[in-house]
Amino acid sequence: PLPAQVHRVVRGGSRAEAVLLSAPVQMKISARALAVLSTIVLLPVAATTLFTPFYQTNDDIAMRLLAEGNFVPGDEPLPYLMFINVIVGKLLSLAYGITTAVPWYDVLLGASMIGASAALVYVWTGSGQPFEILGAELLAVYFLLPMFVSVQFSLAGLACAAAGIGLIVRAALSDLEPRALRLHLLLGTVLFFWGSLIRFEGAVLIAIEGIVLTLPFLPGLLRNREERPRVRLAAIAACAALLLTGLGFATNQLAYRQAKGWQTFYAYNLLRSRLGEYIAPERMTPEATLKLAKDVGWSENDFALFRN
Repeated sequence: PLPAQVHRVVRGGSRAEAVLLSAPVQMKISARALAVLSTIVLLPVAATTLFTPFYQTNDDIAMRLLAEGNFVPGDEPLPYLMFINVIVGKLLSLAYGITTAVPWYDVLLGASMIGASAALVYVWTGSGQPFEILGAELLAVYFLLPMFVSVQFSLAGLACAAAGIGLIVRAALSDLEPRALRLHLLLGTVLFFWGSLIRFEGAVLIAIEGIVLTLPFLPGLLRNREERPRVRLAAIAACAALLLTGLGFATNQLAYRQAKGWQTFYAYNLLRSRLGEYIAPERMTPEATLKLAKDVGWSENDFALFRN
């Protein structure tokens, strides 16, 4: 279908004139689609051919072993992946129960990163002008390619959450057709929720940053009557994404509390992180170590073995 202004110009003219006048519009859409498609194809290809992808932390290794059923000998695929929501963990454990020939954990992270990259590049292309498309591709190489090389579940979750917010914001700021508007809001909500399932804390961090960065622009948006309905719809989509995120978090907590052997995982992990992560060695004084050993409740020998 041709834009309304093209119909007005060519009314009474020939079909050839209509096709000629509509060509630039078709080229702009094709250029944006080509930029998105080339990016999501070239990023994983470049990561696997020019570099050697690796897990950035041992958390991914542990979670993959749990999902595969290889964390301890004779185990079965488990949905309790510590940091990834049990909903995603259940999907992975079911997939590994069907076949272990496919690296489902890597497939899940890879598909999440590809989806996030496609949405981000689409948002970055702006109006689809050549210089904007070039800028979007440079941003993809600089910010997104490393994510495919140094693989980390937190980065995948952060990227999905950021892409979701980007689509919702674009829906609020751009004069889109009703169908495109609904698609932006739906995909934005789904992407943010999916990112929260992969890394809840990352999605919350992205949401806080998004809200803070949006506040200075709200007065101007709300004063514009034409943009007010779109802003209202975007706000509804954002609230829906946050609600789904909260429900996903609650589901995960409930599942862990009812799972044998996992009820105290998060309390234990908090103590473990105080010993091994995010703390400077000089802060681990003898007094702090003794207090931590008391909080853990293990024997002195077991605590020393674990600490070493």
